Amino acid sequence: MPIKDKWYVFWGGTNEFLNYHYPFENQRYAYDLVVIENGLTFTKEANKNENFFAFNKEIVAPLDGRVIKVINDVLDNAPGVVKENEPLGNYIVIEHKNNEYSLIAHFKQFSIDVKKGDMVITGQKLGLCGNSGNSTEPHIHFQVMDAKNVMYAISLNIQFGEDSPVQGDYVYPKDYFVEQRSKKLDVIIDKGENASSLPAIFSSIYRRIGAFFK
Repeated sequence: MPIKDKWYVFWGGTNEFLNYHYPFENQRYAYDLVVIENGLTFTKEANKNENFFAFNKEIVAPLDGRVIKVINDVLDNAPGVVKENEPLGNYIVIEHKNNEYSLIAHFKQFSIDVKKGDMVITGQKLGLCGNSGNSTEPHIHFQVMDAKNVMYAISLNIQFGEDSPVQGDYVYPKDYFVEQRSKKLDVIIDKGENASSLPAIFSSIYRRIGAFFK
C-alpha cells in the first residue's frame, strides 16, 4: 500500500458488496483508503478538508518504478462536493516491471513531489493526500493495472503476500508495528529520564501545561 500510517479500507474486495469499483473492469480491484480515529474520519466538523485525518498524510511509492504520468494542478474539493469531469483529480501513474502500472489518485493540489520520468523507490514520498477529483472527502484511490491509460486498462488483483485486505480492514505500511514499539520504548525511556531528578519533573510539568496554550 502507498502509505506510511495506519489506514482503513473503505472500499476494497472481490465483489461489488465490498467494493463499488468492482463492476468496472478498469478499476475492479481498486482500493479507497481513509484514516479513522474513534470511529470517524474527521475531527470537529466535516466542513473543512483540514479536519479530516487523511488530509495532508504522506503518500509513498508502493514499489520501485518510473513515473510516467503526473497531474498536480486540480483544485481540492470542499467536503461533499465532487468534480465528475476530472474523476482522478491530482494523480500519479508509476510503471513497474512486468508491464504493471500503479495508479494513485486524489492528491492534494500542488503537493506532488515527483515529475514524469523520475525513478522512484519503494516507500519514497510522492505527495500528500488531498480531496481532488471525484472525491467527497480526503482519501486515497489506489490500484494496479495492465496498461498506463486507466480508461483502457484492466485492473489487477494485487498480491500482498498474505490475505488481501477487504472493506472494513485496517492496512499498515511495512514495519509499522516495529516502529510503534520503538516509539513506545522511547516514551518509556523519556519518562524514566524525566523522573530521575526533581528539576526534570518540574520541567516536564511546565512542558505539558504549556502545550495546552499553544
